[in-house]
Amino acid sequence: MSNQFANAATTVDIEASVEVGGGGNWSCPLKDSAEHGDVALVRFVSYIETGEQQTTGKFAKIVPQAMLKFECVTPKHTKTSEDGKLITGSIDVTVNVGVNDGGNYVKFFRAMNYAQKHQHFAQMLGEAFLVPKLLLNVSGDKTYINISSKDLGVQLAAPLSKDAMTGTTTPINAPAATRELQCLIFDNPTTEQWDSIYIDGEKEDGTSKNWIQNKIKGAINFSGSGVEQFLAANGVELPDPAAKAEHKPDATKANDALSQL
Repeated sequence: MSNQFANAATTVDIEASVEVGGGGNWSCPLKDSAEHGDVALVRFVSYIETGEQQTTGKFAKIVPQAMLKFECVTPKHTKTSEDGKLITGSIDVTVNVGVNDGGNYVKFFRAMNYAQKHQHFAQMLGEAFLVPKLLLNVSGDKTYINISSKDLGVQLAAPLSKDAMTGTTTPINAPAATRELQCLIFDNPTTEQWDSIYIDGEKEDGTSKNWIQNKIKGAINFSGSGVEQFLAANGVELPDPAAKAEHKPDATKANDALSQL
């Protein structure tokens, strides 16, 4: 699958840092097959900047965020439907973009940019990575599948197999991604980017399933941003600033998932 977003941005601020949130697709087949410590193969299929968001809980703050999605394509972690369609799960990571060189944004970028040939996350969309160790965390009756921890760091590496006897490495032929690539650069959006994150349809309660675009339009720094200017120029309905201010999230109501991990 070709990466149509490779030229979306040319540089990344490697001085930035992020906090890693919980991530994972808890439905079959990944949830049912994954075991702690599993070696896995993933493809990077989504990079979406959502602008400044209000987190909640004890360490509530306003921070710019980005969402990364990795489709797990290891045969063990996939299954085939009755009509022959490959069914996969994904691992989702929410990152808070900051300015600390020791943060996880830098660590994720460096781990993924192992060949040192990329300048931005968007350029790596579609690429395969080896996960040396899947990390399963259990909280109550829920199991979370992660690819990063404070102790072990980011579990993403070049898709290579190493022979323990000879020390030689061989490229792993990772299965192709089954999901369409997604990308949104908050200050440099394009029609192709915006369309890639659209989700059609409504939920049973009548609300829109298009939560990603709505999240971006609800960003605290949406007004005056590149994405607002792009949408206005393309005739997209914009949120009412007065209504947005009226429904500003209360930072004391809920625990922030980012501060719990």
